[in-house]
Amino acid sequence: MSLRFYTDTHIPKQVAIQLRAKDIEVIRCEEVGLAEADDEVHFQYAIDNELCLITKDDDFLRLHAIHVESNKRHDGIFFSRKRESPAIGEIVKSCTEYYDLIEAEAGSKSDLFNAIIFI
Repeated sequence: MSLRFYTDTHIPKQVAIQLRAKDIEVIRCEEVGLAEADDEVHFQYAIDNELCLITKDDDFLRLHAIHVESNKRHDGIFFSRKRESPAIGEIVKSCTEYYDLIEAEAGSKSDLFNAIIFI
C-alpha cells in the first residue's frame, strides 16, 4: 500500500497541490472538517486513517512521545522545522522521496511507524 498523507493547518495548500500533481494522496484537514480541531484530533485522525502527518507544529513532537511511551503506533510524522517560511519545496521533496522509495519496494510503510522525519 502506498504512503498517504494528512496535513494540519500549518501546512500551505500548495503542498497538497504539488503532491497531488505527482499522484500522491494527501488529505488536508480543511477537507474533512478539521480546520479548527485540536492537535490531538488531527493526530488521531491521521492514526485512524493510516496517514503520515505533515506538520510544522511542535506540539506533535510531544504527542509523538506520549504515543510511543504508551506503546501505540502512528504512521509517521514529516516535521518541517521552518515555522516561519513555507518550505513548500522541501516538504514536497521529502514526502515524494519517501513515497517513491516505498513504491519501488526499497522500504515499506512500516519503516515509518512511530518515526519522525525532520525536514
